[in-house]
Amino acid sequence: MMRVMMGIFLAMSVVFIYARFVEPHILVVKHQEIDIADGADETFKKRVALVADMHEGMFGNAVSIERIVVKIKEENVDAVFIAGDFLYHAGRDELGELFGSLKNLDMPVFAVMGNHDVGYSGQEILKKLDFSDDLDKILSEYGVEVIDNKIEKIELDGVKLTLIGLGDLWAGKADFSLLEKSVESETTIVLAHNPDVSHYFPKNASVDLVLSGHTHGGQIRIPILYKYALPSEFGFDKGLYDVNGLAVFVTSGTGMVGLPMRFLIPPEIDIIDLIL
Repeated sequence: MMRVMMGIFLAMSVVFIYARFVEPHILVVKHQEIDIADGADETFKKRVALVADMHEGMFGNAVSIERIVVKIKEENVDAVFIAGDFLYHAGRDELGELFGSLKNLDMPVFAVMGNHDVGYSGQEILKKLDFSDDLDKILSEYGVEVIDNKIEKIELDGVKLTLIGLGDLWAGKADFSLLEKSVESETTIVLAHNPDVSHYFPKNASVDLVLSGHTHGGQIRIPILYKYALPSEFGFDKGLYDVNGLAVFVTSGTGMVGLPMRFLIPPEIDIIDLIL
């Protein structure tokens, strides 16, 4: 019995050490192709990077923005989409230093805020920690266009897209009325922190793809058990979903909340080849 107990203790120690000191530093790049051309005679392929949930601030073992930028630049992407939660208990005076590397991205970069950026994570005391104005200012200085509740007509090497950014769902900041302005003849992408927004779209919305984060893929991905901790009302985890004919892609992100650990779901940047 003593040997069994020692074996269990050693195994748990190894898992803890790995989850705390090893996996959070691993940064993987995954590739995904998403076809939203809807059978068009002529199609185009555009490559974008999707990043979310960097959660810079409290945890020193979070993947740095500098490493994320270096990886993205290796992938020859046409644009970068950042789906919110830049922060996790960071100081206002740290923002410039934390995100300065973003200025080194030499392609269009679009972003929305997440629940931790606007100070809402389900706890009353955190509702006062709204850093969105400070973060918006810093990001703009570094060439990142924050599009919370905005419609942007963009062009990627000659290919026109409509990009709609939604404010954070949990904070009640998502303006779904913007989606009523979507046009069927246009290719429309929604950037939103929380993938649950896809279940609240107005019936007349003409959207081709939603790009989101928020779930961390469970962050500590203990088989079966992690699913009960996913912060999604509709069971979003990670990867590509079909929501009543709407493509929704969820990245598991790069950072951490709660505990400075990741297990069986290392920090991830998603490179998406869009067929338009």
